Amino acid sequence: MLYHQKTFGEGVGINDYFSVMQHGLPLDFSMAAYICVIPFLLVSFSFFTQKYLRTIFVIYNIIVLFLVAVCFSIDLDIYSYWNIKLDTTPFVFLKSPQDAIASFDWNLVLRQILIISLLYAFLLFVLKKVFIPLFSQFRTDNKIFIISYLSLTAILIFPIRGGTSDANMNVGWVYFSKNMYLNHAATNPMWNLMDATFEKKVNFDQQYRFMAEEDAQNIAKSLLNQNNSSSLKVLKNDRPNILLIVLESFSAKMIEPLGGEKDVAPTLNQLAQEGILFSNFYANSFRTDRGLSCLLSGYPSQPKFSIMRQPKISNNLPNIGNKLSQAGYELGFYYGGDENFTNMRSYLVQANFLNIISDKDFNKKDFINPWGAPDHIVLNRLLTDINKRESEQPFFNVMLTLYSHEPFKVPMETVFSGSDKNNLYKNSVHYVDQSLGTFFAQAKQESWWDNTLVILVSDHSFSYPEGLPIYEPSRYQIPMIWTGGAITNHQIIKTIGSQCDLASTLLGQLNIPYNDFTFSKNLFDENQEKFAYYSFIHGMGMIDETGVFVTNLDGNNTIYENEKLEKKGQAFLQTIYNDLETKNSLK
Repeated sequence: MLYHQKTFGEGVGINDYFSVMQHGLPLDFSMAAYICVIPFLLVSFSFFTQKYLRTIFVIYNIIVLFLVAVCFSIDLDIYSYWNIKLDTTPFVFLKSPQDAIASFDWNLVLRQILIISLLYAFLLFVLKKVFIPLFSQFRTDNKIFIISYLSLTAILIFPIRGGTSDANMNVGWVYFSKNMYLNHAATNPMWNLMDATFEKKVNFDQQYRFMAEEDAQNIAKSLLNQNNSSSLKVLKNDRPNILLIVLESFSAKMIEPLGGEKDVAPTLNQLAQEGILFSNFYANSFRTDRGLSCLLSGYPSQPKFSIMRQPKISNNLPNIGNKLSQAGYELGFYYGGDENFTNMRSYLVQANFLNIISDKDFNKKDFINPWGAPDHIVLNRLLTDINKRESEQPFFNVMLTLYSHEPFKVPMETVFSGSDKNNLYKNSVHYVDQSLGTFFAQAKQESWWDNTLVILVSDHSFSYPEGLPIYEPSRYQIPMIWTGGAITNHQIIKTIGSQCDLASTLLGQLNIPYNDFTFSKNLFDENQEKFAYYSFIHGMGMIDETGVFVTNLDGNNTIYENEKLEKKGQAFLQTIYNDLETKNSLK
């Protein structure tokens, strides 16, 4: 809490510190009991032999204390970046070491090594001065001892599982406040990591059960009523070229027409005034892999689960790529980073994106940021490839930008001075926007531009200003702008929607059926319900014209109350997990 006081601790007083420690005790006791199982068992059988026992104790403590130091120290910066407690998420990056390095700057790495070293040194000092002398005095000299310690070992089950109640220990036990920062502070990171690592695979249809299935289905049906009709046509024809540019971490707060900063993204500001601006559009999640599956498959994100990382399920999802491929489009995907990150390649290939351009296709000497090739170079490659096309087929190209991702290192002179995260982020957004400006200036001179629809939309938003909680609805508002020669005229669409609505909205304009995109709404259809859903670790939110509902699912506490939206949100999430179970059972 001291470490994050400046960023997240506004309004947090000394009483909150004591409340966090008090309410965090159940997970602390549980973790301590797990750690004690092995030494308790060793002591239980020490009556028979004490040879090497003290040595084993010391070695065991040295190892455990190192893990404690590492977990608690890494948790500090995991929370800084993602507003989540330490879990298995960082292990995804270890599958791609290059991307792991790209996510953190060396100053951060050195700082964490220092913190780990200091904490570990302190713990070893306590071990040496307090516990090793006690180990040296340890004796077992009667048979009653083994019975006593075996009993004490068995009793450890109570703090491990949280007493004698039917509910096993879970992270919700320590949640006590509507301020999620305090709940996260109370969560023991070692326990959270262990729980995520050994979490049992539960059937999807057994998770997030809020109401009777019939009630959930009725509510979800009213939310997702599709009729494949569109009362508004915004394209000059139904077979334009389509260029989908997915903007890394672009927040609505960077776009002036959305009430954001004035000078950060001048290109997008201009395009918003020329094209079609969706002024109430939201991301479904907070990570790129989740955002892509929402955009391309029209499938809402889930708490604690990434569908792209599960090929068995993602292969059973509908995809805009498959639809357009069947309609005669040529598909391409452009990205300056690693195409294999979070199973992205397998997800794209099964959707018929066979032409995939990634970091291996660019000169590594040009990589300013360890994530991969700069966006202006990738955009130039995209422009060159489109201009070289000889086919008369329409194209559907997707480009995922990269350089507005941490560590925000960009090949551009600094525009917004300051080394804080807010200014670094604004500089990175400005660079990407500048690169897009150059691209559009050239593209508008080409013959294919007049029959091209360009869609610019974020993969997720960003915590701007720094410290914005992960559950805040404003954190999920993102830009979506349609531009290009294929649109009829400028307009502002005020309908509330989210990333998973892109599929039905686009396909509706192309007169392509979209019934299989169950959770996607056509934002041009006036008869559809108008809402946006999003999820985050341990929680979900729902937004419509009546307001906002946000809840923490594990702690079962409401952050923003809205009785009508609560039922809709619960039914929607329950229906998603029923559908996941169906898709998971398909071969």
